[in-house]
Amino acid sequence: MRKVERILLIDDSETSNFLHKRLIARISKDIVVDTATNGRKALDYLKNVERPPDLIILDINMPVMNGFEFMEEYEILDSDLKARKMISMLTASTANGHIKKARELGYSKSFIKKPLSKDKLIEIIKKAQAVI
Repeated sequence: MRKVERILLIDDSETSNFLHKRLIARISKDIVVDTATNGRKALDYLKNVERPPDLIILDINMPVMNGFEFMEEYEILDSDLKARKMISMLTASTANGHIKKARELGYSKSFIKKPLSKDKLIEIIKKAQAVI
């Protein structure tokens, strides 16, 4: 089982990205964390980064390109540009429609409601490490 070494946080909230980055650093100083504030910037990142992330934590509600729009574009990327392990969708929304839609489309191995806690993050990382 390979460890998660690189995470991409995609969230329009700079505060959430900052807090989530700090939370990840408390769990492991060895994980490199990059951020993007919308789906368009995340796609640009994936097309230009030397090594894709092992895990993507993706917010759903964002301007410019939301999480579902990002996933539509992500699905057609070359496989060498995609996350090596998995995508976990994250939202502040309590709408069960988001969960249902994400599961129906098969976009995500996990779906987490904000706020992201240490326990939730550890669970996501363990799931990502278990993905073959």
